[in-house]
Amino acid sequence: MIGGCRRTEAATDPCEEGMSTIDLNRPIQIAIVVRDLDAKVRVWSELLGVEPAKILTTGPVEETRTEYKGAGTPGRVRVALFDLGACHIELLEPIGGPTVWSDHLDEHGEGLHHVGFLVDDMEPSVTAVADLGMAVLQHAVYRNEYESGRYAYFDSQDRLGAMLEFNEVQ
Repeated sequence: MIGGCRRTEAATDPCEEGMSTIDLNRPIQIAIVVRDLDAKVRVWSELLGVEPAKILTTGPVEETRTEYKGAGTPGRVRVALFDLGACHIELLEPIGGPTVWSDHLDEHGEGLHHVGFLVDDMEPSVTAVADLGMAVLQHAVYRNEYESGRYAYFDSQDRLGAMLEFNEVQ
């Protein structure tokens, strides 16, 4: 089990022996892959009544060290982030590939791509999810005018109905 461990009055340990203590009670984003970011930003802005808090393009592989299925990839993504408080709506337009974003667009079209969670420590989080049979498909580091950190996407579509992302902000 990942996350969801709660201390009860009778318990001295919030999780049973062998269960993960990763806190997945911090969802930070719902992400949608789109073909035309600018068009979708207009529609979402009208619906939400706000403009995106951030619009950016990820850096080149030389900066991000993006790995997709174990190999470097030049694929990038344009991102628009709508800040809704504790959670964001993230719109993603793939640029080149191969990436998890371009794969999703090719295989499923536009739509829900992932649910992202903030984690404090990437390595044990990745290990816990891998132990459940969901391997890392893509990972990278990022640094932009807003923040820096790293992310990992997992092969979770079949098991969860969407991709899972962990994000560690530094």
